Amino acid sequence: MRGVLKEVVAEIGDTMVDSEDEAMVVEEVSFLTEHVIHMDLLTTIGVNVLKILHVLSMERTIAMKSAQTYMSI
Repeated sequence: MRGVLKEVVAEIGDTMVDSEDEAMVVEEVSFLTEHVIHMDLLTTIGVNVLKILHVLSMERTIAMKSAQTYMSI
C-alpha cells in the first residue's frame, strides 16, 4: 500500500513536493486509509446490530399479539 502511495505522490508532485513533504503525505494518507477501513467496519457492525434489534422488536410484537389473542380466547 505504501509503495503505491509513494508512486502516486511522486507522479503528482515531482515539482511540487520535496522528499519530506512526500513522506508526510504518504504517512497521512496511510493513517486516513486505516481509519476509513475501521469506520467502514464499525458502520457495518452498527447496521447489523440495528437489523438484529429490529428483528427482536418484531418478534416481541408478534409474541405480545399472540399472547393477547390467546388471552382473549
